[in-house]
Amino acid sequence: MKIKILNTVIPLIFLAVFNACWFTLIEVNSATRWICYAAIHLSYFLLWVATRSIPGVKGGVVHGYPKIGIAFGYFFIMLILGAVGATINPDKTTWLLTSFVAITGIYLLAYTSLMLAEEHSIDSARRDRRNLHFIRDCSQQLQETMRNTLDADQRKQVEQVYDAIRNAQVTSAAKATAVESQIASKIAEIQATVSDHDRQAPAISDALALIRQRDSLIRMLR
Repeated sequence: MKIKILNTVIPLIFLAVFNACWFTLIEVNSATRWICYAAIHLSYFLLWVATRSIPGVKGGVVHGYPKIGIAFGYFFIMLILGAVGATINPDKTTWLLTSFVAITGIYLLAYTSLMLAEEHSIDSARRDRRNLHFIRDCSQQLQETMRNTLDADQRKQVEQVYDAIRNAQVTSAAKATAVESQIASKIAEIQATVSDHDRQAPAISDALALIRQRDSLIRMLR
């Protein structure tokens, strides 16, 4: 709660101090100075928007730092350019307005590119985590099945599936989702038929074939 209050109060304090200094030190009697004033406030607003995506963890990826970094850089460039333009050459509006528009355009392009790259990284992290969960969950089921299998030969057959899934491709692909569902179904069948070797043997053969099919499909799609 205190952090939220500070996040609201600190920007308002800066605005109050800035406006007090601006109207005290600079005589706002020209269009150029109003343009500089508006440009600085726009950059400050865009900085505030960037800080709303404060660094955090989303999808297993720490994000937010690059966007806030370029937002601070953009704000300070606009602050310096606005202050210099308002004090040194207050009668020239064209070059200042062009500069403000160009810098803002470059900032928005860079910010959007970073945002898209960040979302791509988050999606990749989610996919990697989901793939790791698939391998881990299947391995755990097979480990439990091996512990519950009394026959040595039958346990070796289950162990073949366990080794195959442990050595399978960690990365996945959208087109491999159907095969992965079939693999999970066969492993569940292997676990359910632990006391019936005649029913378990076909499920083991099918699971090994499906794991090989998944690996081949993923290698082909790379």
